[in-house]
Amino acid sequence: MYNAIIIVDDLMVCAILEKQLSKFSRLSVQRKFHRGSEALEYLKNEPEEAQLIILDYYMPGMNGVEFLTELRQFNKDVQIIMITSADDYEVIRAAMCCGICDYILKPFTGSRLEKAISKFETVMKLRAETNVWTQEKVDILLCPHKHYNMEN
Repeated sequence: MYNAIIIVDDLMVCAILEKQLSKFSRLSVQRKFHRGSEALEYLKNEPEEAQLIILDYYMPGMNGVEFLTELRQFNKDVQIIMITSADDYEVIRAAMCCGICDYILKPFTGSRLEKAISKFETVMKLRAETNVWTQEKVDILLCPHKHYNMEN
């Protein structure tokens, strides 16, 4: 079971995400936050509480990349799926540099979210099972969409 938190300021989008994520039996939404600063405080106090964060870019107080920059100072391992309407290259590239697992543009579909969750699960499984990194394992880590739900 993987614990997830949602960080989205739009209440309707947050409710939709929570409902969509409830369809994945291996995920449990633990908390929802509407501000990045609140989520950062929670994660500093409970660093092992979440394996996955669903994150928006546009939020009051700090944007998603600012959140990621602060988060990565104390938590390098949590996986991030950014779901946002931010569609410019600079934002996408900055999020990638902060180690996101996936980036989904709004409006999103359930099938696209399913692909992102499958990618997340593939990465988590690979990290847990790999002691010796081979080129094949690195390729899966960098391009898990080609290897969803690997059976190794």
